[in-house]
Amino acid sequence: MPLKAGDLAPDFALRSDTGDMVRLSDELKKHEYVVLAFFPAAFSAVCTNEMNIFQEALGELQDLSASLLGISTDNFYSLREFRERNGLDFALLLDF
Repeated sequence: MPLKAGDLAPDFALRSDTGDMVRLSDELKKHEYVVLAFFPAAFSAVCTNEMNIFQEALGELQDLSASLLGISTDNFYSLREFRERNGLDFALLLDF
């Protein structure tokens, strides 16, 4: 069933590129908002640009008490390298 504007997303837990488990409900305890940025392919031009734009906006999102989580179907090693090469300061989660 699709969510409507204002609905809470169902809780989930995914492993990050650092090996930690990240749970949506835990992020919502620490931050008022959570931005989920889905991207299908690390290192593709479009996804790289998108994640770099999110990195540029990270300070503004944090000022709004928002946590940013990138979610991709790429594997652990690929996402770790992607984050390091692009200097991303937010978690990348594996939906693999």
